[in-house]
Amino acid sequence: MQRLLRLLSRGRTGEPAARAATREDLDACVSLALDFCRERGRRVAPGARARVARFAAAFLAAEKARILVTEEAGRIAGMIWCRLGPADLWDEEPVFVVDWWYVAPERRLNGRTARALLRGAVAFGLAMGARKARICADCDSPLVARYQRTFGFRPETVNLVLTVEE
Repeated sequence: MQRLLRLLSRGRTGEPAARAATREDLDACVSLALDFCRERGRRVAPGARARVARFAAAFLAAEKARILVTEEAGRIAGMIWCRLGPADLWDEEPVFVVDWWYVAPERRLNGRTARALLRGAVAFGLAMGARKARICADCDSPLVARYQRTFGFRPETVNLVLTVEE
């Protein structure tokens, strides 16, 4: 992860900086989360805003989790939800997990916002003692998957999800 942090920091002056989200950022984070769902073609059910807000508030309150945001032009431009995950059968040490990484479409053109978010998240993971990072993300977008691979992430498993409609 140190190598990843060096890669993310190389020659990046003038880029936005990620900061820990606060309660005041909660509504913007929830809106971005719902935008993510709509962009991915997911149905946003009634009550989804309240559910995401509760989940985000719990994430903000957790000791080993962070929501990081970047601000550009006075607005939240992107967010990354990250946490320290427990060791499991494959990893003897705790693993740094990125659960949600989203940048507003108008801020995706040059990768600055995404890099700043990942840089802040990796620094948090290192501070928490992690030596390995994992992204839990939908990679059905070849562009997103290619972007994540530029940082050294590679697919290990495939998660399949079945939605049962009522």
